[in-house]
Amino acid sequence: MELKTERLTLRPVMPGDEAGIHEYAGDRSITMMYWLPNETFDETVDFVRQSAAEWQSADQTDFAFVILLDGRIIGGCDADLSHSAGRSYATLGWIIHKAYRGRGFASEAARALLDFAFTHLRIGKVYAQCDILNPASFAVMKHIGMTCVSDTGTRTYPRTGVTSGEYTCLITKEEWERLRAPRKEGHTLTNRELRQIYFGAYSFRETPDGWLQAFQYSDAQMAYFRSTFDFWYDRCMASTAKTLEMTTDARTVSFRYRFIWEGSQDSFELAVNGQITEIRYVKDLPKEGRLTFALPEGKKDAVIYLPADATVLIWDFAIDGAFTPARKGKKVLWLGDSITQGYGPLRSGQTYVSVANRLLGWDILNQGIGGYVYDKKSLMKMDGYAPDRIVVALGTNQFGCETMRDVEEYYETLTGIYGTEIPILCVTPLWRGDVPDGLPTLTRFCENVRAIAGRYPNVTVVDGFTLVPHLPEYFLDNLHPNALGCEVYGRNLVEAIRRLGF
Repeated sequence: MELKTERLTLRPVMPGDEAGIHEYAGDRSITMMYWLPNETFDETVDFVRQSAAEWQSADQTDFAFVILLDGRIIGGCDADLSHSAGRSYATLGWIIHKAYRGRGFASEAARALLDFAFTHLRIGKVYAQCDILNPASFAVMKHIGMTCVSDTGTRTYPRTGVTSGEYTCLITKEEWERLRAPRKEGHTLTNRELRQIYFGAYSFRETPDGWLQAFQYSDAQMAYFRSTFDFWYDRCMASTAKTLEMTTDARTVSFRYRFIWEGSQDSFELAVNGQITEIRYVKDLPKEGRLTFALPEGKKDAVIYLPADATVLIWDFAIDGAFTPARKGKKVLWLGDSITQGYGPLRSGQTYVSVANRLLGWDILNQGIGGYVYDKKSLMKMDGYAPDRIVVALGTNQFGCETMRDVEEYYETLTGIYGTEIPILCVTPLWRGDVPDGLPTLTRFCENVRAIAGRYPNVTVVDGFTLVPHLPEYFLDNLHPNALGCEVYGRNLVEAIRRLGF
């Protein structure tokens, strides 16, 4: 038996796999798995022998696979019935060799394993569990459609005796069938189904009357903004860089929207196969209504950009064809001020982040806020979230500060939370023409930011002065790039990212 995905092959563990499995199973840096790491090669040999024997047993309860990429073992996974009285449910587990993490392989393998469990094992539900300090594994569970049913459990590791908190996630067969079934004409998505195509959110909440709201900050971060400055608090809940993305053969999509806060008035936008095809300006819309977008014939990639400088609730999303959620690349946390949030182009699909990400295809969480600065207090660990990359584009709102201590403390805190292994891109402030007498001060500030960020081995610095031409034609107000400026900014940033190998 082999399970095939777009990039991977999952096949049963068999004799001869010992060396390949031990490359990840013997990794001494593993701290959050019950039975790993294996301290000796003999332990891995025993695991292979037992797993292979299970596949030959008439009463098999553990279905262990190796995960292959181009014929090479890069991890393992299993569906285990041994905890289930009456074989009514399975518990899934997975591990990826550390050299192959951050590329979506765990989610791809876990999805195939989930399909196997429901298709072959005749069970009604599937569970998965992870340490609360393992946000990457928790994210995989959410990516494959599972719901967290407990965040108060505990686990004790047999090898170390260490006790930690535990998440338990669940998906039923009915939920799995709904997620994988082709969507028929006139299908209206539940809010749970809508979340599968809703990108740019850290968390979701439903209002009492059923509307879905997405958030890019944690509750603790939003509480900090609320206690500090109303201007920041309003914008920390905006629909910044949030999108509805899918591959579909539908001809029409529609949904109800409701504005609960507005800053500047930008737009809803539709992009088909990377090209903007329709724009609905906020200034022309009522505070609540329904939007309908027509799509061309055939299979295509569709992206709906929600307004960047407003807070929008969504409900009653309808689509008249089959669809699958968009496939995303690296998970990237994007930190910045009003330019990163999207003020300037007055178009949600034309912010520099939107322009860049149409080319990069990242799974982004945009934490840009108008008026924001290097502020270490806003940096907090977000449970269940582990970015593969971080982009920081701050500083233009504080370039006249007396010291650089805020910048120093910001990078100290950022690397304290995320470590010095995750790559970080520091974009120094852009040229600005609204304070010509202040340009020498701005230039010195950028040089100091470069020096501070450059102290860290995982931080790469891009000179913001090189990204947008120093001409008023590229700016809304000689400070915020307009639509043309954001197009140039986004494309130049992508060129820098690719050149630097970030």
